[in-house]
Amino acid sequence: WLHGEAVACGMCLAAKMSHLAGFISEDDMTRSYDLISNAELPTKLPAELTPELLIGHMQVDKKNRDGKIRLILLKELGDAFITDDYDPALLHSVLL
Repeated sequence: WLHGEAVACGMCLAAKMSHLAGFISEDDMTRSYDLISNAELPTKLPAELTPELLIGHMQVDKKNRDGKIRLILLKELGDAFITDDYDPALLHSVLL
């Protein structure tokens, strides 16, 4: 994947996580997916990228602090925040 393709897919995953965590509506999540899809960018992870593999890569991301995976989530469309306060099981399910 090109960097922008990975970012686009990550934005979709962030929207899904934000929705499942109760921050944004299903309509907002769908709108995010539709905008990225309409730009002909990927919205889903390839099957070979397992949650375990992705989490392993996320553990060395530059956003992390003190060994904690930090995520960029949405309070609403256009209003993002960085957090390490989330349910790890929810993250795992989003990465499936």
